[in-house]
Amino acid sequence: MLSEPQGTLEAVIIAFSLEDIESTAAYFAEDADCVIVTTPHIVLHGRREIRRRINSILTDYHVDRFAARTIHPTEDGLRTQILFAFRHRATGQVIDGVMRVTATIRDGRIERWHEYHDSGRVQAFLRLVHSTQGS
Repeated sequence: MLSEPQGTLEAVIIAFSLEDIESTAAYFAEDADCVIVTTPHIVLHGRREIRRRINSILTDYHVDRFAARTIHPTEDGLRTQILFAFRHRATGQVIDGVMRVTATIRDGRIERWHEYHDSGRVQAFLRLVHSTQGS
């Protein structure tokens, strides 16, 4: 891994890929802000709330893939593309693709994390999961 802040970003991606809730959450500052840009937007404030969201995701989904595709510096942090594949534990349905993330990292902690998704794709997948569960 590279030095800060890129090393922090790489480490949190690896921790999530290993489904390590505590290590993933530990990379976020106590007062971190996290916005998941999809429909509807999800806004989380603070490590505790972010940890609950990570736990919720990993309760419902197995991580088949979660890996950085690119990492680039920006004026106020980093931007990355993350290749992902999540398998719904109850139905076996898989959603995969590329999410985009912008992050601000200071002193080894993520202060701001904005995650961008294809909202139409996510909504279609959730409808599929719900219809499969109803069968």
